[in-house]
Amino acid sequence: MNDSAGGPRVSIIMPVFNDGAFLEEAIASLLAQTEPDFELVVCDDASSDESTSIIRRFAGQDARIKALYNDQNRGVCFSRDRAIAVAEGEWITLLDGDDYYLPERLHELLRFAGACGADMVADGFILVDENSRETGEVYLPTRRAGQGLEIEDYVRQGMPSGRRFNPGYLKPMIRRDFIQSHGITYLPDAWCGQDFVFYLTCLLHGADWRLMDEAFYCYRKYPRPRTLESKLKRTERHRENNRHMIALADGRQDIVQLLQKRDRYFDYAVRYQRLSAAAKRVDVTGMLGGLQGGPEYWGFCLNMLSRRVVNRLQRLLRRPGRTHPKRPRTDID
Repeated sequence: MNDSAGGPRVSIIMPVFNDGAFLEEAIASLLAQTEPDFELVVCDDASSDESTSIIRRFAGQDARIKALYNDQNRGVCFSRDRAIAVAEGEWITLLDGDDYYLPERLHELLRFAGACGADMVADGFILVDENSRETGEVYLPTRRAGQGLEIEDYVRQGMPSGRRFNPGYLKPMIRRDFIQSHGITYLPDAWCGQDFVFYLTCLLHGADWRLMDEAFYCYRKYPRPRTLESKLKRTERHRENNRHMIALADGRQDIVQLLQKRDRYFDYAVRYQRLSAAAKRVDVTGMLGGLQGGPEYWGFCLNMLSRRVVNRLQRLLRRPGRTHPKRPRTDID
């Protein structure tokens, strides 16, 4: 039953910033859903490409699309909060402007949510490339449908230890009244890692999160060049997010301890990336400073170096056009 006073069953929240290359496919995947009772709330964050015109065209063709336009670039968290504030669906879920859904995603999520009665439900995702070709990697959050994701496991599985997946990448469907009743919003300044913080906040408020053993979300992975400086800024932002979560978890010592372990990783990562930047500049003083630390930090540096070597070798050995067999991954189980 729809408890949203006549509103749609699902509100899909889509922040957009210069996603023109993939945006038509993203919106078209929603219009192709086998479950028609939804609304798309798309917030254009002052895009400078064709995104705005694409949104206007689709909004003019389908009344289920609500279009919001920021007068200046305000960031993904502002855009998501703005869209959630005007959403009317019983459930809230996300779609990024460069990803897309399989046609049955909403139907399957709603069916699963109705069966388990949870506050949050999530499927896995399928990796696709810039041409929408499946890479062969399917990430499943559980091996057993209906399994709950407890807060301790969520933080453990979200440790940035070099694993290719953590539950912060999921795009769950969440009861809108749960978000509203607890006043949950996105961390304003978080331009990366914002979903991990948002989901942890839900769990700290007691959300019952249940997992599916299927994948209907297509997550696009394509080359995005990053400099050492941009990587450092990204890691520093993750560290700030993590310290915000430590403050949120005050009173839950078990969670605080796990987050403090996570914080040490980000501290080491910031120092290592500064060391790498110094080495690139041949800054001997900076390099010597970056080597200061105990055995745990040196072990971290050796591990990062070995991962870089392995990744470089894998890229060199990868043959163009090679196809990979589809193999489910259950990295957070």
